[in-house]
Amino acid sequence: MRKGNYAQRIGGGAPVYLAAVLEYLAAEILELAGNAARDNRKSRIVPRHLQLAIRNDDELNRLLGHVTIAQGGVLPNIHSSLLPKKDDKKESNANSKRKITTTRVLPPSNNFSDDDGNNAAPVCCNDKRAVKRSLQTSISAHSNDLSRIAGVDQEHQILDNFGRQKFFRGLNVVNKGAPYYPVFDKFNAITSFSEKDAQILQSVNMNVIRLGVLWAGVEPIRGKYNDTYLDIIRGIDIMSQKFCGDGFPNWASMPGLLPFPLPINLPIPFKDGNPVPDKCPLNWAPLYGSNAVSVAWQNLYDNRDGLLDAFSAQWAYIAQKFKDVDNVLGYEIINEPWAGNVFADPKLFNPKIAENKNIQGLLEKVNTAIRKVDDKSVVFYGGVTWDSANDLTVPGGDNYKNRSVLSFHYYKPPQLKGVEVQFVKIAENINGTGGGQMLTEFDATWNSGKNIASLLDLIQKADKHLVSWIGWQYKDFGPLRLSVRPGISDEGLVNKDTGEIRTEMANLFSRTYPESVAGKTQKFFFNDTDGHFYLLYQIDPSIKAPTVIRAQTLYHYPKGLNVTVSPAEKVNITQDVNLVYLDAVEGKAQKNDLIVVNIIAKQ
Repeated sequence: MRKGNYAQRIGGGAPVYLAAVLEYLAAEILELAGNAARDNRKSRIVPRHLQLAIRNDDELNRLLGHVTIAQGGVLPNIHSSLLPKKDDKKESNANSKRKITTTRVLPPSNNFSDDDGNNAAPVCCNDKRAVKRSLQTSISAHSNDLSRIAGVDQEHQILDNFGRQKFFRGLNVVNKGAPYYPVFDKFNAITSFSEKDAQILQSVNMNVIRLGVLWAGVEPIRGKYNDTYLDIIRGIDIMSQKFCGDGFPNWASMPGLLPFPLPINLPIPFKDGNPVPDKCPLNWAPLYGSNAVSVAWQNLYDNRDGLLDAFSAQWAYIAQKFKDVDNVLGYEIINEPWAGNVFADPKLFNPKIAENKNIQGLLEKVNTAIRKVDDKSVVFYGGVTWDSANDLTVPGGDNYKNRSVLSFHYYKPPQLKGVEVQFVKIAENINGTGGGQMLTEFDATWNSGKNIASLLDLIQKADKHLVSWIGWQYKDFGPLRLSVRPGISDEGLVNKDTGEIRTEMANLFSRTYPESVAGKTQKFFFNDTDGHFYLLYQIDPSIKAPTVIRAQTLYHYPKGLNVTVSPAEKVNITQDVNLVYLDAVEGKAQKNDLIVVNIIAKQ
């Protein structure tokens, strides 16, 4: 073709081909933008939805990412074909290509949100990272110290890539209703996880969140993954919307012989095949006793109709997307799995039988699927909620105990004994199986201040046993709570009416602790009355990163703090506002030297 003769540079079929390409691009962009609008319950596409559509699709972003889209005006109404209903199996939002990623809390990430908080990049917390996942799937993340998590040591502590032991403090961020993620672009006392929320968590010394992600959102139509949803999202309670719960997509929730919620005697009205949300009981736990829920879980364990294959496949898909994200700790395979069909086999109420017969097999299959695409990240696993000891083994066996963590919960009931018993039994379990441990749920709600004493007792015992924790939960979010029943629940660190931080909760959560330890942690404790913090550890000078202690001056050291170290000649001390750094002195600190750290408030 001649460079100067444009007419001769275009073949006869080029206009037709070009028109087809443009039509395809327009349809693709509008479909993705329509999904973004629909997820935010909008009937119109605005320019920001177009930006989101382009930004969150790799190919479109490379092609059109530099194009400026005018912000004024509103595009015409979306054609109905671009606004499929969430439960319409003939149409799917699974083709929306939205990235899921986690980022540190402060400094805030460059989140890209639509006008209703449908964020394209985002979540998490302070100085640490963690993602756990489930049917539920939880995702957590960290800030400031962006060292990757490398695995688990022989002391059962999580390690970063410097070799430091890591300790985590945080809250769950779980929105239990469509669109299954919190608002990101603006603060709301009930529904948001925005930049301000990240700052709130940092202000109370937290460094991780556990963010729910839902199979129903990941794969709403069988075989079609929804990348738009893969932004963040929530946990499973009783498996499916069909059962007043959340987690499984409806296509995976095949009913049992008895209609839900039988034999539980609860008059729950249905609409379009699902229970009416605001008629579901606030206390959903008894609904696990329904025949339909038990059968649905057993269908998953037995891989009926390929359900377990599908569950494992969506896990591999998610791991592929997350494996290179620095601030992701790992993947929690499933949250609070039910024992199975306890009506057909009542022996499943025995945790050991349920875990050996049903749950261990699921964990092994999903772990294998994850490891095929990501063999390095940490995998979290757990069993039925009423098993204080836990009879599971590390998924994948001994080869994976250095990158596996037992995720356990403490609620009373179903636990009948004190939390000290729980910590001791879990420690005995992992001493035998290997791997790490983390308390990923416990009752951290406000409850008009009535929970403060029990919360303090639990957190003090977690420190005693060197256990990281994530409480339930940061806010109410919804939908089986405030979003459909205003005023019933009052969870969280933030006052739902004023948006202000509850001082009593802030004092409790902001306790001083070692975030990163360059060596082996022996002991630490915090005196909640006077702010005295004590740490004993064996130093390892070969670790080329400091020990980091988080000491929140706002709540515990208003006049400042004094740090002393013994032996003083072995460690250099640096303080930066709420962080204390301890560096080994070259030539003086020897491996396994005992270092004593004391922090006290200035008077």
